[in-house]
Amino acid sequence: MIHSIIATTPESKALREGTQTLWLIKMKPQPFEPDELFPSKCDADYWLPEHVGKWIYPTKDGEFFDFPPFGKSLAVRENWAQDSVHSDLGTHHLPIAYRADCETPELFSWRSSASMPIKYARTHLEVIGAGILRLGDITNDDIIKLGLGSPLKTPLLHGYVTEEWNMDCMGIKYNQKHGAGAFNRDKDEWFWKLTLKRIEK
Repeated sequence: MIHSIIATTPESKALREGTQTLWLIKMKPQPFEPDELFPSKCDADYWLPEHVGKWIYPTKDGEFFDFPPFGKSLAVRENWAQDSVHSDLGTHHLPIAYRADCETPELFSWRSSASMPIKYARTHLEVIGAGILRLGDITNDDIIKLGLGSPLKTPLLHGYVTEEWNMDCMGIKYNQKHGAGAFNRDKDEWFWKLTLKRIEK
């Protein structure tokens, strides 16, 4: 089974260029509050030996779930288009177009990333590191690796980039993708934290 992630156009471009090397996936369902099995801070050292290669954690329903382990390949689904030309000879499908690097986007009828068949994915990523993260524990370094911030002291129109500026920037972009109010550090939800490396197919 090929696993995939759904990326916005800016994310697709950043993943291809290597400026985004981190990906967060909200845990569904959310685990219990921290205990001996599920630590309160980011910690990848709780693999269960009887389930080698799987993440195991408790939920409120007492169930256990797993997630692709290290070394898994992830296909990136992005905004795409495949227009057709109709003639007396029949219908001819044009080559796949990708919005992330299209210089004339107004010429295409774009489709959502979620609708892209995996066979059309052109970007493939290897999970070279995995961990857990509570949203309230996210760091400035995490934000930069997510492609949602800039290095500290980068000049702005008025002043310089600060950790607070990066956090606000992440909140705005996260809400644009997931909906108003999705970025809520007070809820302190758990996320899978994946470190990615682009691979050639």
